Amino acid sequence: MELITSLSDTLPAWLGGIGGILAAFLAGYALVRAIRAEARHVVWQISNERNENGRTEKWRLVNTTEGVAARVLGFENISDGLQDAVRGKAELPAYVAPGLWYPFSHERSMASPYPTIVRVTWRESPSQGRRFRRRKYTSVLYID
Repeated sequence: MELITSLSDTLPAWLGGIGGILAAFLAGYALVRAIRAEARHVVWQISNERNENGRTEKWRLVNTTEGVAARVLGFENISDGLQDAVRGKAELPAYVAPGLWYPFSHERSMASPYPTIVRVTWRESPSQGRRFRRRKYTSVLYID
């Protein structure tokens, strides 16, 4: 029984092992990048300010994401009923930096459907540059 093997007999096994380890590292790297990229999408929040009487005065669509700016392309009411209940106060497309907002008005009556549903369409960009990605993103928000 001979225990000594030649390099040509074990080389394929060594290359397969090294290749498997490299593939595992690359898969882990790609997973971490994908998770970070997903966390960098714009997240919207609707906020408002009330006056001393308790009536809502100012409505805002706030970009709550750090490091990602948005160019708002569309802002529309998609709920049943009054289509003019929600109006943007700035011209579109509007640039919304991280932490800033897009102002809008929201009118309700007793006959208005509950809640008001708004569709926002935008493109994203890192906040350092104004180069926006071609892909459009859409989000549906509820105003109660």
